[in-house]
Amino acid sequence: MAKGVNKVSLLGNVGRDVEIKFSNGLAIANLSLATAERVKEGEEWKDAAEWHHLVFFGRQAEIVREYVEKGSKIYVEGRLKTRSWDAKDGSGKRYRTEIIVSELVLLGGGQGRNEYSQEAPADGGNATEITDEDIPF
Repeated sequence: MAKGVNKVSLLGNVGRDVEIKFSNGLAIANLSLATAERVKEGEEWKDAAEWHHLVFFGRQAEIVREYVEKGSKIYVEGRLKTRSWDAKDGSGKRYRTEIIVSELVLLGGGQGRNEYSQEAPADGGNATEITDEDIPF
């Protein structure tokens, strides 16, 4: 059977400051990204926002923590992953579709074009320490 394709490309603005946590020494960063498109409502064109949940691991999570904040414009590539859990209040199962980011480009703010690529760990992996040589600016 043929292998499928699971790839997402997004360009948008960060909706809130980065949340970071560590699991077995591995940095994991979460943030929301808003993308916008023009839609016609009657005779008027309006901007409609779509919100996406992004997850970064390891070195990328550390870079995101240092250089990304609410309002930052970023470009990401990654893959979709839907996770589920039982609600704490016993009301049933909850689902969330996230983008596991493998490529990151910081845009705007005079930073120029800064790309950070990383394969997301499949098994949790180990955290990688960031040095000044990892940051190109």
